[in-house]
Amino acid sequence: MGRLDDATFLETWQSRVPWGLNVLGVVLLLNQALLWWWQPFAGDAEARPVTLQEPRAAAALRGAPAKAQLGKVVKLPRYKGTPSPVLGQAVDRYARISYAELGGLWNPGKPLGADQGTYFNRTQEFVTEEHNGGRSWIAQLGSGRLPTPLQGFFTGPDRLFKTALAFEDRHTADVWPKGTVARDVASQPFRVQGRPAWIIARELNFTGLKEGVKTTTELSVTVMVDVDGYRPSFVNLCLPDTHRMLRPDVNRVISSIRVLP
Repeated sequence: MGRLDDATFLETWQSRVPWGLNVLGVVLLLNQALLWWWQPFAGDAEARPVTLQEPRAAAALRGAPAKAQLGKVVKLPRYKGTPSPVLGQAVDRYARISYAELGGLWNPGKPLGADQGTYFNRTQEFVTEEHNGGRSWIAQLGSGRLPTPLQGFFTGPDRLFKTALAFEDRHTADVWPKGTVARDVASQPFRVQGRPAWIIARELNFTGLKEGVKTTTELSVTVMVDVDGYRPSFVNLCLPDTHRMLRPDVNRVISSIRVLP
């Protein structure tokens, strides 16, 4: 078939497509544009397609993904609730940072060895619920150095934003079920004793994806700190919505971060 010029193509297309479908297409495009405009960050990933095994209602509840954008600052909220008591400062010498050691529901923190296959050097946890025959869902507070595979993001004037976002993307892929919808709700610069840092807060919605688990949404907050100009360190706190009243722990931990000499 030869190539049609623009006028011939338009005339042929219009003769084959009913007028009503043209109008419907315009309406759908306008609807998508309005949805995009209302997002706090631009969505750049496709939502998980609905399957026969997944109720459409569950997919709708998860909403649309939205990722933090370079140059767009949205401040972390001051969360309301009842924060956990602070028992002292947890020290992560490998990461060259310290931060609040939490009490209350939180178990004592512990260092993790390299043989445990994690990029966290130290964690503090508590079980938020048991599910599926005794398996545990947990809240976690931890720290470490930027994982080696992500070191390439630590370049340029926006390196802390890029590494914090890359860390959250990797953490999302590693921890939550496939199809989880991630919405970044805060992205802002920060200073830790004069050292540059960046905060990204992400809400994760896995409604209908984890059978037997009461919680369907979770908050993950990462602070990436430039401790030595070479390889940044992170503090990350993940808190399921079953324990939403502990969200002030996020603000308390961030304000307590210090860089070790």
